[in-house]
Amino acid sequence: ETKSQLHREYSRWCEERNLETASRALFHKVFVLMNIGFFIPKNDQCETCIKFKLRKITEEEYQQHQSRKEGARNEKEIDKKKAAESNNTLVVAVDVQKVLTCPNIKASSSYYKTKLKVHNYSIYNLANHDVTCYIWHEGNGELNGDIFASMLVRFLTKQIESCPDITDVVI
Repeated sequence: ETKSQLHREYSRWCEERNLETASRALFHKVFVLMNIGFFIPKNDQCETCIKFKLRKITEEEYQQHQSRKEGARNEKEIDKKKAAESNNTLVVAVDVQKVLTCPNIKASSSYYKTKLKVHNYSIYNLANHDVTCYIWHEGNGELNGDIFASMLVRFLTKQIESCPDITDVVI
């Protein structure tokens, strides 16, 4: 969405409440002064990388972070190879997708109104590329460790029941 579109929605919101509206120029100036912008990240960005881009951590801290990240990637590759070569090792990656909203509306004032939040917890088998998604809305449960643990236990139980040779699990 653009700043102009957001200003139009802001103006409608103010109008509905009989409030004075800031001019488009002032609205845009606030965005510049507060360093606010719209962007869709190309992929997930971790907090440390974002802090480095904002110059909130040192180069040394960032390099340590990059080193740990590379080490984790190498370990993941080793685990993937082990799972591909052995029937007794299950290697999965888990991820929580960004919160989805329902209905998915891109325009009009209803875009900014409260919507139902929908969650997706995905478990990806790195050896056979199977994906299991657990989808629920905010009325069924929140985003907390108990929910994720329950889904992971359910998934692992089904996997071990279907393949009793599994002795090692890497998450």
